[in-house]
Amino acid sequence: MTIRGSGMEYATSLVCRFDETIVAASIFETVGCTSPPHRVGTVPLSISVNGDDFRFVDDFLYFADVAVLTLDPSYGSVAGGTRISMTVSDLPLGTSDFECAFGSSTTVAVVSSDQFVCTSPPHAVGRVFVSLFINGVRSSNQLSFDFIPPIVLTQLQPAYG
Repeated sequence: MTIRGSGMEYATSLVCRFDETIVAASIFETVGCTSPPHRVGTVPLSISVNGDDFRFVDDFLYFADVAVLTLDPSYGSVAGGTRISMTVSDLPLGTSDFECAFGSSTTVAVVSSDQFVCTSPPHAVGRVFVSLFINGVRSSNQLSFDFIPPIVLTQLQPAYG
């Protein structure tokens, strides 16, 4: 989780509070806080520069682990451009930032009905694992996707008919 703002570089004890749990924050141009474990739901997120006085930042949504259930198709061209449909479990409401990860490459994911649609990036021949990032959190599992070489026709018989 990242918080952007100004004046925080002078903080003596920078911390974040998720509901009632206080966690240390790191700062390098932005403030970073790792959310502690919590049940599914929304909690208030606050920040303090001295460890005592907290300022409300926003509501923070905890959601259940999301698993990728299906990936269709499970292969595509090394040139990229294959439209992939994914169904997932437990899609959290109120989320809006979706990305598909094909190995170490990411592409934007679009929600279409109850599925996510991604377009595969160019990649060398081989197998990669595909996962979904929702608001920066990786799905709890990954499914395989094979990049295959393009089909090249060398002969057609008969040439008429």
